[in-house]
Formats: sequence, structure tokens, C-alpha cells
Amino acid sequence: FVAADVCEGVESTFTDTSLPGGGNAIQSWTWTFGDEGAYDLQHPSHSFSDLGAYAVTLEVEDAHCSATTTQNLVVNSLPSLEVSSDVIEGCSPLKVLFEAQSEADVVWDFGDGSGGAGLSPTHEFVGDEVNGTTFEVLVTATNDAACSTEESMVVQTLPGARAEMSIPETVCAPVDQTF
Repeated sequence: FVAADVCEGVESTFTDTSLPGGGNAIQSWTWTFGDEGAYDLQHPSHSFSDLGAYAVTLEVEDAHCSATTTQNLVVNSLPSLEVSSDVIEGCSPLKVLFEAQSEADVVWDFGDGSGGAGLSPTHEFVGDEVNGTTFEVLVTATNDAACSTEESMVVQTLPGARAEMSIPETVCAPVDQTF
């Protein structure tokens, strides 16, 4: 098997790449993960709840023999992420200033087909003036270890008043017009 670094609390799939020897099929797999976790599956999924280095061991057995291999991996931390905005609802078009607090790279999906990056993006939401529109904003922080944290928030454009008027094509003076 090949071990790669993983992220804290994120379920990872471990893939057995063992080959049978002498025409005997592998009959059992025993995985231990160095954190009390153990599985008897060929391709188990496991998540580590604590940071640190772990020795992952795979033992395979066929009808006559067994073989063991151990590899080390590191469990990396998830980045912190807190998001906020100056407003969450208003009339369309609604200009919103977002703020993120994170030590990682931050990417924004504004829920309207556009996105942005950075800690303080501004975005203008254009919604339906008659019914209003709800946008789900998804924010992802990704650190150097490729571990990600996501947060979401809702921004809503409200139905608004529409100003309209008509002006006659020809007006002769003096005429009183009522608008």
C-alpha cells in the first residue's frame, strides 16, 4: 500500500496493492492505524481524530504465509475559518463586503456563478426584483497540506419597489402635467 499524509477528522481510503504469491489468493487483510483503529477489509476507510505521526500497518495472509508492511503518515490540521459580511439582505443590486479570518488560502463561491479569492472580497448580487433571490455563499480555506475547511452563509436580495412613469410625447406650453 501507499501511505499519504491525511487531514485531521477527514475520512481517507487506504488501498491495498498487495500481490498474491505462488498462485495463492490473499485470504485476509488486517490493517492497524496506530490510534486503536483496526480493520479486516481489503480497502478500509479511516479518520484520525488527533494530529501527529502514525505508523499504519497492513498484514496479508494467503493459505500458507503472511506478510506485513508498515508505512508512516502524518495527520495534518484543518485550517481555521470564520466568515462574516457587512449585510446579508437588501434590495437588488446588493453590494456585500465579505470578511474571512483564516491562516490559509480562501476561495469564495458566491452562489450566482461567480467567485473570488482572498480575505476581503466585495460582490454585487443581482436578484429578482419581484420575488427576491436567495444566494448560498460557500467559502473554502485550504492550507499548505491541502486540508480544507468550508463555511457557508446566505445572502438574500429582497423584492423591491419599481419606479415607473410615462410622459406624453407632445406637450404645448402652458400645460399643467401631473406625474
